[in-house]
Amino acid sequence: MGEVNDTIAGLVSIAIPAYKKTFLGEAIESALGQNYHNIELIIVNDNSPYDIDSIVAQYNDSRIRYYKNAENLGAKSIVLNWNRCLSYARGEFFVLLCDDDILMSNFVTELLKLARKYERCNVFHARKINKFINGEEKLSPLWPEYESYHDFINNHFSKKRFHTISEFLYRTQKIKKEGFLVFPMGFYSDNASILNWVKEGIVSSETALCVFRFSDEHISSNANRAYNDGKVQAAIQYWKWVQKFEEFEQNKSLIKEDVESTVYNAFKNSNLGKCFLILWMVPNDMISFKHKLGFIVSLLKNRRL
Repeated sequence: MGEVNDTIAGLVSIAIPAYKKTFLGEAIESALGQNYHNIELIIVNDNSPYDIDSIVAQYNDSRIRYYKNAENLGAKSIVLNWNRCLSYARGEFFVLLCDDDILMSNFVTELLKLARKYERCNVFHARKINKFINGEEKLSPLWPEYESYHDFINNHFSKKRFHTISEFLYRTQKIKKEGFLVFPMGFYSDNASILNWVKEGIVSSETALCVFRFSDEHISSNANRAYNDGKVQAAIQYWKWVQKFEEFEQNKSLIKEDVESTVYNAFKNSNLGKCFLILWMVPNDMISFKHKLGFIVSLLKNRRL
């Protein structure tokens, strides 16, 4: 597809919603190290208790725009800070990079080539390397270069498409209209937002262009009990939201398995009183009364052991 000229392709906004500090420097360096130079790097400190200021101050680059939130938006949902980042974006294209993930140096260049090839599409996806806590790395499955809306929806619901928020480039004008969908704690927000924006299809790279780092600090980690309530509330909200899709009925059992798994993981990591509160919150059309009883029996059995 040829080279991508910085001026012709336009400004690309890369935004980092910053809260954790451990790998923030690596994320910043990966954004500034793009071989496509016409970028702005937006860093939004979500009122972090960590010294984010000194990390950002290490980088003397005029492309950096640094902001600090007066309050911690992530206490309600990390997505509120994602949307704050998006509101500052001036570029034709937008990338949201988590503060512990990494972009390969050709991330922007390769996805802009695809954006030029598929001018009607708004969402461009990068294959990634998953980096696990034990240091193991694994390449994610290959997606088709182009996938229609209907095919992507069905493949997503049937668990053939797993993605994280750092592996996308978007046309900014498209996603600014609605923003990232806000779910409690941000759980399910990346899934729902992408499903909302792929009406014209989704385009993916063949090569790995980013690194996703698994961590116990993620909201998706079962090790982090602080997010249990939010996970359950998000699962309920997602269950209700996703029923608007015509593909819902044919994939209903698989979607039910997904949300039920989320609730069960939160359930088994909670105290007894919270367990009953969780079961009371969840509607019976999402998890049947029979399955709820099964949760309780399993819980009592495991705690007796």
